[in-house]
Amino acid sequence: IDIVNEDSEEYSLEQTFQRLQLLPPNGFLENLDSKEWKILAYRQSERFTDSGMLDLSESELIEKFVLIAKINNPSSLRSALNTWETTMTDDLKGLFGIDPKKATSQTFLDNIYLGHSVRYRNFPYADMSIDYAIVSLSRFNTDYFILTSSRESVYSAVDLLENQ
Repeated sequence: IDIVNEDSEEYSLEQTFQRLQLLPPNGFLENLDSKEWKILAYRQSERFTDSGMLDLSESELIEKFVLIAKINNPSSLRSALNTWETTMTDDLKGLFGIDPKKATSQTFLDNIYLGHSVRYRNFPYADMSIDYAIVSLSRFNTDYFILTSSRESVYSAVDLLENQ
């Protein structure tokens, strides 16, 4: 997704966060590469019923927001993310369409996917969540940050990076 102004000029990462009214803590944007980032729309098929069962009906796919950005300093970014976790739910509720009252945990939890640490919080199931990961690609000697709104979409983004 290209986020542009009225003159079709692309917004910077910082301008994009401003336009989305997101105010991450100091050290977050500063530790993401302002030139190597992208916002994607992911068409998700995984969906849960109100009772928590996997919904196998042939319903419409849901589009999810995915941010992927190259990281300048992974340890500093982790520190900023630890700080942001305290307000991230309220900050992202409008953009991700989540209801903070439906959170199934008091804090973010840990998961591992393909050897990469994923932090997440469900609202109430994995199809409506905040998921983020730092993916280290040693063969390229670089790290990427992923922020998204479901388990399926964070796994898909990790797969995308791993299969470059």
